[in-house]
Amino acid sequence: MWLPDSGFYGYFRYANGTVERKMEALGEAFAVMYGIADGSRRDSVLKETYSSSWGIPCLYPQYQENWTALCLSFGCYHNGHIWPFTQGYWAWAASMYKKTDIFWHEFDKLEQLYSKSSPAEFKEFYNLDSGTPAGGRNQLWSAAGYLSMVYHGLFGMNFEESGIRFDPLVPPAFTDSMTLTNVSYRGMTLN
Repeated sequence: MWLPDSGFYGYFRYANGTVERKMEALGEAFAVMYGIADGSRRDSVLKETYSSSWGIPCLYPQYQENWTALCLSFGCYHNGHIWPFTQGYWAWAASMYKKTDIFWHEFDKLEQLYSKSSPAEFKEFYNLDSGTPAGGRNQLWSAAGYLSMVYHGLFGMNFEESGIRFDPLVPPAFTDSMTLTNVSYRGMTLN
C-alpha cells in the first residue's frame, strides 16, 4: 500500500477494496516501529505524514463525501480527529529514530490538549482544527499514550528479554535535568 508520490502508506478501505490516498496514523507509526518502512521509506513516512497544529489525526485527509451516510455506517470520530493513544505511538516511532521535532510536537500538543479540558483530564479524542475535547472522560488509553511518550520517548525505555535499556530523547525545550523515580521493574524499584 506504499504511495511513492505521497511518501507514506495508503489507507485500505475494505468496503470497496481500494487503497486511498489517506494516511492512517496508527498504521504509519507501526510501519516505522516494526521495520515495515525501513531506510528511505521510514524517513519519508516520518517526514511526509501529516500532523495538524494540535497533533497527528487518526485518519487524514478527512472523508467528506456522503458525510451523513458515512457517520451512520462507520462512526464519525475516527475521521480526522486526534486520538491521544495514536499520538503516543506516533511519538514513540519518532523517538526511536531521534526525530526530536516530531516527538516534541506530539508531546507538547498532548499536554496542551490535556490542559484544555475542564477539568484537566485525558479525553477520548479531540477536534483536528480547534483541539476541542470530545468523547468519553478519563480515558485510560489516552493517559497511556501520554505515559508512553514519557517512558519510551523522553526516557527511551526499551524492554528486552535481558533487561531494560535507556536511550533518552531530550527536546531542546527541556533545559533542566529530569529524573525518573520509583519505577517498579522485575521486583526492583528503579531511580
